Amino acid sequence: MCTVMDRELYKRTTPITVMEVSTSHGVCVWTVPLCILCGGVRLTGGSVLYCTLYCSHILAGLIIHRLWCGDSSTPSSTSPLIHFLFLHVQWTFHPSPKRIPCPNMASSKNLTRFWEWGRKIICVGRNYTEHAKELKNAVPTEPVLFLKTPSAYVREGAPILMPYYTDNLHHEVELGVVIGRGGKDINQSSAMDHVEGYALCLDMTARDVQDQCKQKGLPWTLAKAFDTSCPISDLISKDTIKDPHNVNIWLKVNDVLRQEGSTSSMIFSIPFLISYISRVITLEEGDLILTGTPKGVAAVQENDEMVAGIDDIISMRFQIKKQS
Repeated sequence: MCTVMDRELYKRTTPITVMEVSTSHGVCVWTVPLCILCGGVRLTGGSVLYCTLYCSHILAGLIIHRLWCGDSSTPSSTSPLIHFLFLHVQWTFHPSPKRIPCPNMASSKNLTRFWEWGRKIICVGRNYTEHAKELKNAVPTEPVLFLKTPSAYVREGAPILMPYYTDNLHHEVELGVVIGRGGKDINQSSAMDHVEGYALCLDMTARDVQDQCKQKGLPWTLAKAFDTSCPISDLISKDTIKDPHNVNIWLKVNDVLRQEGSTSSMIFSIPFLISYISRVITLEEGDLILTGTPKGVAAVQENDEMVAGIDDIISMRFQIKKQS
C-alpha cells in the first residue's frame, strides 16, 4: 500500500522510486511505479482533460495491480489509491508559486515550418540607402513598415504568380528574421534573444500598382500582400548565420545577376527593428520580419527563372507564372 502522501513529494521533479513506496500491507511494489509510468510527471495546469487522463492512469494501475498481484481484498485496500488520486487532483488545481513547469507539456510549435502557422509577415521598406535612392524615395529616419498576409508564403517547387492586375512585377531579395519568442516593448539589448533564426526571402512587388497607391495616398496592400508575394527558404539557424549584419544577399534572373548587397548596409539594425516593431505590434512566435532589400530591383516576366541566395549558405529557385 502506498504511504507516500506528503505534499512535498509532489513538488519534486524527479520520479518516485520504489524505495519511497511502502509494501508493508502486502500490495505489489509495482503499483505506484506503474501509475507513475502511465501518468508521467505532475500536472502543471488545471485542465479537465489532464485530470481525466490522470484518473484513467491511476485506475489502470489499480486494475493491473489486482490482476498481477491477485489482490481480491475488500474496497478498503483501494482507499490509499483513491486518496492518492484525490491529492493529485487537489495539487493540480491548487495554485502555488513553487510549482515547476513541466518541460514535457511544452506547447511550442515546430518553428522549422513557421510558414505553416505563423500569423504575421512584417516588412521593412527602404532599409538600404541605395535602394531608397534608386526608387527616388527619401532615405527614412525611422522604419517604414507594411504587412503581408500568411497566404503570401510560397515554397520552392511552386511558382510565383504574377497578379492579373500588374504588368510590372519586381523582385526584392531580403534577409528574413524568424521570431522564436514573442514579446511586447522588447529592449534592443535583449532583442536577439527573441530570434529563432533566419530565412532567405523575396518581397515580390507590383511596382506599377505601388506607384499608383503612393500617388493616391493609399495603402500598398494590392502591391505587396498578394498570394505568393513572399517566397521563402528553409529556416536557417543562428549558429549558421552568426552575424546577420554581415552576410551578402544576391539574386539572379535567368542567370544574370540583378541584386547583390551586404546586410551591413542596413539603415536600421535587427535589434532596433525588433524593438521598434514590438512597441507597435506585439511579436509572436513564428512571425517573420523582412529587413529590406539592397539596390538592383527590377521587373520579371512570365517564365523568368529567379535564383536567390545568402552567400553560399543557402539558395532557392522560383519561376514566374501568370495568374490565371
